[in-house]
Amino acid sequence: MALLLLLLLASGTAFASEPDEEVGRRGSLLVTNFSERDILIHVSSIEWGSPDRWSFTTRYIRRLGESDGRSYYPHLTATLSPGSAGGRLGLGYLGIWSPSEKGDFGIIHELRGVYLRNWGNPMDGRADAGYLGAELRLGLGWINAGVGYYSPLSADETEAFWGWHLGLGL
Repeated sequence: MALLLLLLLASGTAFASEPDEEVGRRGSLLVTNFSERDILIHVSSIEWGSPDRWSFTTRYIRRLGESDGRSYYPHLTATLSPGSAGGRLGLGYLGIWSPSEKGDFGIIHELRGVYLRNWGNPMDGRADAGYLGAELRLGLGWINAGVGYYSPLSADETEAFWGWHLGLGL
């Protein structure tokens, strides 16, 4: 558990209002900074939820606008979330409101469109089936929660369903 917390804290540069020059040049084990606006967080979140049970998220973030001391930061995101019973690929909008000057704490909201593919023994939906959906995610510091609605892509599967996730990370 301590290792998990250390890994999540190492990815904290995504909250920073001004990127650290050294980190911006070389990155770190869990974060790759391509520029001041482009960040890849290799493990941004570890979650439990339906339908994919345990999963982790890799997140690419494109910061919109300049970092000019504002407390709200808009971003575009692309996410990949493989799990033990399914995986999600998403594109969306991420907003971070950081009330402190250093940006070490943030209130996060994200709205994204996702492609979901179930396998194994998913909690909802059918195994080996694909779904399109939308997810709304909220985070307070390092705790996040999300809800999504997924519609089947196959005519064989007629039932859409709601999913959820609880996790640690961005």
